[in-house]
Order: sequence, then structure tokens, then C-alpha cells
Amino acid sequence: MDLASSDRVKEQRHRRLPVLVSPMPVVDRNTRRMSGHTVSQLIRATLLIPCALLSSAAYCQEPAAPAAPATQPATGTQEPAPAPTPAPAEPAPVATPAPAAAAPQNAADPCLQSILEEQQKTRLLREMRQPLPYPSKEEAVKLKRSFTALLKNGYSNAADTKSAQDYLSWLLLRSTDPEFVANPDNVQQLLKDVESDVQNSGRDLGNAERRLPARKKFCGDVLAITKKMLENSLDARITAVNVIKFLHEVPAVTAGPPAKIYGDALTTLIEVLASKDQPDSVKVCAANSLRYVLRNCDVSELDQFRMVDALGSELGRACTQSAYQQSLLETLIEIKKPRRTVGAAEATSMKYFVSVIEDKSRPIEVRCLAAFGIGQGPFDAKMKQEALAARVAQL
Repeated sequence: MDLASSDRVKEQRHRRLPVLVSPMPVVDRNTRRMSGHTVSQLIRATLLIPCALLSSAAYCQEPAAPAAPATQPATGTQEPAPAPTPAPAEPAPVATPAPAAAAPQNAADPCLQSILEEQQKTRLLREMRQPLPYPSKEEAVKLKRSFTALLKNGYSNAADTKSAQDYLSWLLLRSTDPEFVANPDNVQQLLKDVESDVQNSGRDLGNAERRLPARKKFCGDVLAITKKMLENSLDARITAVNVIKFLHEVPAVTAGPPAKIYGDALTTLIEVLASKDQPDSVKVCAANSLRYVLRNCDVSELDQFRMVDALGSELGRACTQSAYQQSLLETLIEIKKPRRTVGAAEATSMKYFVSVIEDKSRPIEVRCLAAFGIGQGPFDAKMKQEALAARVAQL
């Protein structure tokens, strides 16, 4: 090799080197920005490959039409065969295709019947027209004058409690009226009013120790009314689970501790998720409310374990729809305790992520989200990261 050729080779190698080594820091920065947890480089690198492929495959479920075979070019000295001259013929009559025999309803998908039943439950609740009685708007205007003072200073005697509950009935039970919920702005304003009232409850009572009983009483009164809504129409039930997530017995402090959820409110959300009487269209909203609680509140270890049990139980149900499974997984990602400290010291959310990945009967987008959960979920020193990365690689 002459000197000029040697210089050109070195120059080419020098230009290629940044291309080979530069992507890794970029991937590392992106991974750290997505997750607050420390994940091994092996899992980070492994997650990128299947999720990129599977996310595109999820949009390509329909098989492509087979392409027409390409005409092979003539080779050698062969002459192309002359095209035969078509003989004139009478046009053939167009045959009417015979109707195909109807396939059994559940032949293609064994879960179809269960999904149809869930949709029927939702339709029945959406068509429900049984509004619960609540005070008129004129009465509510009078009630609000005293309610504002009671809210800030607390209330305990029977007369004040009755006045506050009447106003809350007007505020909340309007969601059982089809005409009220027909306007989405009405529901959004209702939720804003509840969130504001929770923040203002007991505000003028002084220190936190004096405010706590007033806030708990107010949260209890709101919860009692929302439980009635959980037995009414679909709109009322969905409004109820969105109201419950705002019931904080201790508010958040700026640059300080997060809020603390009212204990009975959290129990109610978990019960909705586990209830056989609630359709999945309501349960998906309950799962989203639990995710809100995990992101914005200080949730104890025991409460996190209760949430994991409820979410895992729903993931184990057969024949649930993809969107519901994804909501359950997204909530599990927010669990902060990697391992149980009560009973058997088994993994919390990571156990379910692995189980979903290994279940080939689930939709591909659900299994891919579980793989994402492995990269985002809580780790501890006992977890074998190489084994988790192998699960993702197998996916």
C-alpha cells in the first residue's frame, strides 16, 4: 500500500469513529430523563430494540396483500415468446357470489362474548335516567352563603352539618342529571369546585393540628355523597371516582411534603377497582385516579401493597380490553416500593411486568408497555437485572 492510500484509510477510520461511539451518551441521557430510577445499562440498551420494533408492529396488524410475481428477465440468447393472439369470445355472464355462511360469534375470538357483555353494561349505565334529588339552584345560592364560612372555620353541630351536606348534595348530585352532564364544562367546573373546597376546608382554624379534624369531616361528607353516585349512571360514577382523588386530609406544602390522601377515599377507589358490579369503563377511571394519588400524595407502604394487589388481580382477569390493561400497567409503574416488607418479601410491580411480558396471548402493545415498566419500575439489590433484560430480549 502506498503512502497516499494509507493516509486515506486513516482519514476514513477517523471520520467513522464518532458515528460508532456517539449514540450511547445520547441514549443514556434520554433514559435518565424518562426515569428517576437507576437502571443498568444492559436493561436500558435492551429496551430500545424491541420497543422500537413492536411499537411500529402494533400499527401494522393487517396483513399486506401479496405482491404480483415479477416477470423474470430473459437471459442468454433466448428470444421472448410471442404473445398469443386472443380469439374473440362472448363476454361471460357475471356470476352473483353466494353469501358466506355466518361464522359462530366466538369462533374467531374466545373473548368476544366477554367484551360484548362489558360494552352492554356500559351502554345500560349510559342510558340510565334516574337523577338523585338535590336542592334547587335558588336554595343552593342561600346555602352557599353559610357554607363558605363553615368550610373555613369547620362545623360540628347538627344544624351546620345539615347545611353543609345540603350544599354538597347540590354540588355533587347534579352529575346524576343527564341534562347537567351533557355539557362537559359543567363537570369540569364541578371538579374544580371540589378541589378548591378541599384546599380551603379548615383554613382559618390556625395550626395543622386544629385543621385536621375539620378537613377529615369535610372529606367524609363528600365521600358519603360520592358513594351514592357510584350506584347511579355512568357519568355519575366517573365523576365520583374523579372527585375522590381530590380528598386530601393533609394538603400539599410548597417546597415541602406532598398531600396525604383521606384514608377512606383511597379504600373506596380500591374497592371500585375490585368490584364485580362496576364495569371496566368505570374501573379504568378508578385506575387513573389511583395513578394520580401515587403521583401527588404520600402513600404509605401498606397502602401501596393494597394497590398492587388490586391492580395485579385485575391484570389477571381474562378477556379484558387492551386500553384497560394499559391503564393498570401505567398505574403499577408509579408504585415506589420494590419489595413487600409485610409477609413474603416478594417483588411488587416488577412481578406483574414479567408476567405480562411472558403471556403471549396479550396484545402486543400491552406486553411492550410491561417491558417499558421494567425500565421504569422500582428496583432493589435483590433483583437480577440480567434476567429482566433477557425477558425483554425474548419479547
